[in-house]
Amino acid sequence: MTFKSQTNEWIVNYPKLHAENGEKKNGKTNGWYKKTVRMFKNTRLYLIEHDLISNNLASSHFVECLLYNVPDSKFGTNYYTTFYSTLDYLNNAEIGAFQCQNGITDIFGNSPEQWSIKDARNFIDKTVNLWNNWEK
Repeated sequence: MTFKSQTNEWIVNYPKLHAENGEKKNGKTNGWYKKTVRMFKNTRLYLIEHDLISNNLASSHFVECLLYNVPDSKFGTNYYTTFYSTLDYLNNAEIGAFQCQNGITDIFGNSPEQWSIKDARNFIDKTVNLWNNWEK
């Protein structure tokens, strides 16, 4: 599927592959992938609502693609362990070569449909800070 961006550039999108790959990963993680994506998207909303990040720092789509690159072994058992394990992995990973969930395009780059590594690291750092300072 193709569409034009706000800057009038053609963008190629692969929604069927995105959905298929997400379903496969969810199956390989015994249903924990989708649960984890929801936790991180809720975290994103919390960070935005509390003015800890800007609304355009980390799109919902990019957050999902970021998590798609986390090894399957980091998902599962319970919510606490899964969130911690996936966040710890992202915090220590070399994320530059990560791909979108469609398995074809790179998440990071300079085109309008890509994310910057700087913004991704900022999102990860703010999430780590929230995790470390959450009042229990």
